[in-house]
Amino acid sequence: IYMMLKSSESLGLYSASIGNKKIDWDEFINQSSAVKLVFKSNVDWLNQYKSSLIGLISRGGTLEVVLPNPDDPSTVEQLGRQRKKSATVIKESINEAARILREIKGNSEKLKIHITNIPFLSHYYIFDKISIVTIRSYTLSESPHLICGNKSADNNRLYRYCTEQFDALKKTSVQGI
Repeated sequence: IYMMLKSSESLGLYSASIGNKKIDWDEFINQSSAVKLVFKSNVDWLNQYKSSLIGLISRGGTLEVVLPNPDDPSTVEQLGRQRKKSATVIKESINEAARILREIKGNSEKLKIHITNIPFLSHYYIFDKISIVTIRSYTLSESPHLICGNKSADNNRLYRYCTEQFDALKKTSVQGI
């Protein structure tokens, strides 16, 4: 057990949980100057933390988001199969997330939305000091979250992994909003 704990520590894994209950998302947003998000739609999360995201932008922080392309039939169909929902429901959900993000953006240039044709599995929430990976669960009603270490620490492999995934998906962007 000690070796497993040391191994997770060297990767930069701070903690893991199932569901959102143990994560203080507002605190992470409010303590950050830049937030990067990769998710399929996550309308509930956007609505719940909308005021913190608006606060981030209004205090001069930046927000970058990668969303799947709602107009790419292949991407929407694959996401539908992953989530056991119809392509129509997936497309509507992504479009709703984009609408909420445009509302958060207002007239600011501090929010960038990137659209990709890659039907990614995990969600990434990247803050100044930590990152959180949400692993898609096909059997649990709530998905597991891995809270990963500080980007400036030596044990930051998982933080780097999250930022590398964000950057790779951003590079595949077919358009921006």
